[in-house]
Amino acid sequence: MGPHLGGRGGGDGKHSSHPLARLLSSSGSAICEIVMWHPIDTATKRIITHPERLLTANGLSLEAKIGRMHRVVFREKTNARPLQKFKSLFPGERVSGAGAVPRRPL
Repeated sequence: MGPHLGGRGGGDGKHSSHPLARLLSSSGSAICEIVMWHPIDTATKRIITHPERLLTANGLSLEAKIGRMHRVVFREKTNARPLQKFKSLFPGERVSGAGAVPRRPL
């Protein structure tokens, strides 16, 4: 392990971080969780709960299978612009944001 760089405590292991730094880092990690994990989780749940076969459907071309996948994942925003498609993966962003930020330990 390298030497302790910066902060309080001089490397003796008894330092504490500034409360503002802890608040910003916990909030930052919650925001990253929402922006990166939430769309993946939403798309996965939409695919899993879809009652029909998507990629293993017989008699469909690869292009048709991908089109089906897009319709399941993006729903009514299938033909929308990329930013609108991305936004469609956040159906409950207010709820998830309100829960993710406060539950981070400071």
